[in-house]
Amino acid sequence: MIDSELRLIELELKYPERFLSFPEDHKALARWNGKPTELLEYITPLQLTGKFLKPSGEPMAFSDIVRVFEAILGITVNKLYETKSRLLARKKNVTPFIDSMKYALMEEAKKSYL
Repeated sequence: MIDSELRLIELELKYPERFLSFPEDHKALARWNGKPTELLEYITPLQLTGKFLKPSGEPMAFSDIVRVFEAILGITVNKLYETKSRLLARKKNVTPFIDSMKYALMEEAKKSYL
């Protein structure tokens, strides 16, 4: 039993993001008003470009980044990898949500700065 506890401590030191915990009464810091697929479309390029890092400086795993967003937003994304696979298998438009964000940003820039 002591060996198991020591192994858990070693893993927690090596992969602290896997041991993120929030108190039972933790409330979401924000609310997601979109579809889970849209959230994964947003998270996937962040993970692929290495924008989220572990405290050690290594890139975070996709599932760990999703856990962070789930905790912030107080939601659960079901069938994580299945949804990501469907997202990446899109034939015509792989990034409709990102495209809509880009359009919204460009429109705001036109209104505010032109």
